[in-house]
Amino acid sequence: MFKIVEAFGECVVKIYSEAKEYVARDIGKNEEENEILNWHFNLRDKMEKKYFIFDPQIKFGHLIVECGIKGINKPEVIEELKESNPDLILVYGSSLIKNEIIELFPNRIINLHLGLSPYYRGSGTNFWPIYNEELQYVGATIHYLNAGIDLGDIIKHGVPEIKQDDNQHSIGCKAIITGIEKMISVAQDILLGKKIESVKIWGKGKLYLRKDFTSQTLIKFKKKLEQGLIKKYLSQNIEKPKLIL
Repeated sequence: MFKIVEAFGECVVKIYSEAKEYVARDIGKNEEENEILNWHFNLRDKMEKKYFIFDPQIKFGHLIVECGIKGINKPEVIEELKESNPDLILVYGSSLIKNEIIELFPNRIINLHLGLSPYYRGSGTNFWPIYNEELQYVGATIHYLNAGIDLGDIIKHGVPEIKQDDNQHSIGCKAIITGIEKMISVAQDILLGKKIESVKIWGKGKLYLRKDFTSQTLIKFKKKLEQGLIKKYLSQNIEKPKLIL
């Protein structure tokens, strides 16, 4: 996300950062479940260190406002947004933004959704396509934010290059990178006053919530991965979905 901030320099007025919410379901019920959770999240940390080496506090500390867990909808944040009246709001990885904010800035809030809308929406939208052996639906979507869950008009899709030695997190990191590149391009065009084409969403696809992601799901997923899920996908000539590129 901070590549976006770098791209616009002094144009950035403020960055609101929410804290991560840790819940009990991140802890397994037995040794097998704890082992699979450790495998998944340790691999995530390893891949993030490989693909993202940057400390935002060094360069943007004075702009960052820590607003706590699900804090983007706090009254004080809403008041600050009203006062600053930004030309454009870029969203990535926040909790669900309430209508009060969305209605204040019609067509001025652009969201980076990890996953290809409308095919996969909600949570874990680059995990579930891999789990379902539908890697053609892995990617990122830049869209206008509305009151639905990933249902705003689509501006651009981004698709990462998948290789045989990839795993769920390397693919996810590459999807983030291509999504950031797309968001920078779209935001630059908007701020330059260029006409932005967008497309109404053409379906509701598959919706996954955080509660759907469980230790047992991960156990099944790891077996699929070890059995060559990615290699099998790459060996097939699978028709690509409709995308806005």
